[in-house]
Amino acid sequence: MKVELRGDISSLVSGIGYIAEDLGIELAPGGCVIEVGRAQGNAIELHKDGRQVRLLYDKPVHFFRALALLKENERQGTVHIVQKQQFERCGALFDVSQGNAVLNLQTLQALLRRMALMGLDTVMIYTEDSYEIKTEPWFGYMRGRYSQDELKAIDDYAHALGIEAIPCIQTLAHLHDALRWSRFDEIREDEETLLVGEEKTYQFIEKMIAAASAPFRTRRIHIGMDEAWKLGQGAYLLRNGYKPKYRIMKAHLERVLQITRKYGLSPFIWCDMYFRSVAENLYHSPDIVLPQEVLDSLPKGVTPMGWEYYQFGAENYDKFFLQHKRLSPDAAMAGGIWTWMGYVPEYDMTFLTSNYFLNSAKRVGIRTIMATIWGDCGTESNVYSTLLGLQLFAEHAYSAEEPSRELLRSRFKTCTGCEFDDFYEMTYLDKYDRNLRTEGYQYANPTKALMWQDILLGLFDRNFAELGMDLGAYYAACRARMDAAIGRNGQFDGIFRFMSLFCDVLEIKAEAGIKISRAYRDGSRNVLKRYADLLLPELLTRVKTLHDYHYEQWMSINKPFGWDVLDIRYGGLRARIETTIRRLNEYLDGRTTGIAELEVERLCYNGAPGLGKANSYVDIVSASRL
Repeated sequence: MKVELRGDISSLVSGIGYIAEDLGIELAPGGCVIEVGRAQGNAIELHKDGRQVRLLYDKPVHFFRALALLKENERQGTVHIVQKQQFERCGALFDVSQGNAVLNLQTLQALLRRMALMGLDTVMIYTEDSYEIKTEPWFGYMRGRYSQDELKAIDDYAHALGIEAIPCIQTLAHLHDALRWSRFDEIREDEETLLVGEEKTYQFIEKMIAAASAPFRTRRIHIGMDEAWKLGQGAYLLRNGYKPKYRIMKAHLERVLQITRKYGLSPFIWCDMYFRSVAENLYHSPDIVLPQEVLDSLPKGVTPMGWEYYQFGAENYDKFFLQHKRLSPDAAMAGGIWTWMGYVPEYDMTFLTSNYFLNSAKRVGIRTIMATIWGDCGTESNVYSTLLGLQLFAEHAYSAEEPSRELLRSRFKTCTGCEFDDFYEMTYLDKYDRNLRTEGYQYANPTKALMWQDILLGLFDRNFAELGMDLGAYYAACRARMDAAIGRNGQFDGIFRFMSLFCDVLEIKAEAGIKISRAYRDGSRNVLKRYADLLLPELLTRVKTLHDYHYEQWMSINKPFGWDVLDIRYGGLRARIETTIRRLNEYLDGRTTGIAELEVERLCYNGAPGLGKANSYVDIVSASRL
């Protein structure tokens, strides 16, 4: 689509250049004439009459969303669109620390372009130790940390697209990967928590805050402080005796706020620890009530941010949000795009929980909303598979009503070039009942266990055997659906090529342990020989193909650091398949009288029927400590 822009667009020129190719527009005389002006009240107005367009925007990012709306409606003769952003701030948080993946600059830029077309105005890059402190070489050592120049480049690119980039760090807990080094012994309470009250702790925190904030234009910063599970129970307890967690939090936060004020920063914090001071394991309970003493312990000048990815029901979310607004009327909230449970994006849970979350946030008056994208336990999923979830958050952000699937299909195609139904289809790799979308839906991630569990040990085999399904046939059918998606999702076709290869592995591996154990018990030597001679060698080939493709995909999306984690997993899987072949052949050739691993009765994982939910590789792969 050729367009000719008129009006004051000097601040938008760089961003227009960034998104032109993705959106399929060309700036050229004689194209569609767009008169650009300013709107007020967090609004967008688009009026099209033939080849004449008037585009009004408030925030810069609204301009880019409006361009995408124009592209979507370019075949329409007359268009009148007026949209008001429902939140003061709505964006995405990308985890580059909690897992093992650090997104490279090209990937972040690609994500920022798509966010701009969607109209998402904020990005947080969640960095525990994945940023450079020049005087602290052990901080982020061998973790792919961003340099100061890289952080500035991220901020510059986001700014050109009208997106505020906010540094997001940790200044209390969630610092396991940094605190493992002896350099930090003097400021460590336990394996992942800083020692509150120690002066050297605050000297170090000042280095963190100075380094994290310096490359960014914004004067906002997220300083973390969530999930400090053992706060006050380690070195702090030995020094100071017992004190309630919220009092320790208050003292610590006040010291950290002295530092943020010194640098002219306005901080967010995760606020779950205030709720956990009342009930350690009930943060997500909508009925929890904070006593006045806890409410009063939150210092002024800080914005609490809650998080919730698991609730069902409008009333539950309303109660939950209102409790956070008691803590502060400006409380922010973070929802989640479910890609942290393994290879497969879980869009049923994403849509079920996020629709409640976002509808309630609009009702209750939450002003800042973030969609979090975590990389728990290996970052096995592709970050681009989250795009559909980002679109859901964006369309909620510009409508008082819940967006329809039809609207999302159209908007998603425009903003990404991808098909809604293909992205949603990936969900069903983890769901054997395609119709299970009821209230209280219980999520599971069977593909992670099927991928990594050991064939000889089969810690999940009993669970899967009790399904009574032909899992091989199921994943062959899934592979066919992934193959069908290739060719209609543009530059993101690689997601579906990868998922096809993943299904190719599971076609054999999903039931290999079940069938080998059964054949061993039944004395079916011909079945064991078929696995030893044909199926397991073929599985090795398929795992290698997946491993190689995953390597290529990883290196195109992330920094090289962290790939070692997945190399070790794939290498371990291949070695254990080879050992299984060896053990079968030793038995079949009479070199051993039995296979001890196959003689142990299979139990349901953790004693529970059903698929089970396991997101820890070390719990899946072996009953022994790794």
